[in-house]
Amino acid sequence: MEIHVSSEEMDVAKDLARGIQPTFWISWRINGNCYPDAKWIDFGTVLLNWWIQVCEQLGDGAMFGTFMFMDGPYEIVAMRSKGGMIALRPNGAYDDGRTEWTVTLLDLVNALSAAIAKCIVCLEPYSAAAFHVAMLRSDETALANVRATVSP
Repeated sequence: MEIHVSSEEMDVAKDLARGIQPTFWISWRINGNCYPDAKWIDFGTVLLNWWIQVCEQLGDGAMFGTFMFMDGPYEIVAMRSKGGMIALRPNGAYDDGRTEWTVTLLDLVNALSAAIAKCIVCLEPYSAAAFHVAMLRSDETALANVRATVSP
């Protein structure tokens, strides 16, 4: 499982200069499938922050959570099973209605941690991104707390 994040071909500096959220290619990649799309463009720091909140809720024992995207009807619904595994079901125009991925909470934490690290690397060169980097570092701390509850 990977949450792919890239600023390649994006103009992060221009986004920051205009005072808007920086855009990234961002998608969930599991078993060779990409959702919503391999070249989905969205506000990476916002999405990662939202998704970490969902991960925290799952870590606190929530049975359901929704990993949302900014545009369209795109989302991934997470459902905890009795065995502790988490079923992820994408909803939206690119979904075939039958796709479901099963992961552990630790898989989610690790994928989000890697995505945050990539985002930070993309943003650190820009002084105007200091707020975004600080938010992502705070998100790293939140994920570390979740990791501590699920690691053996």
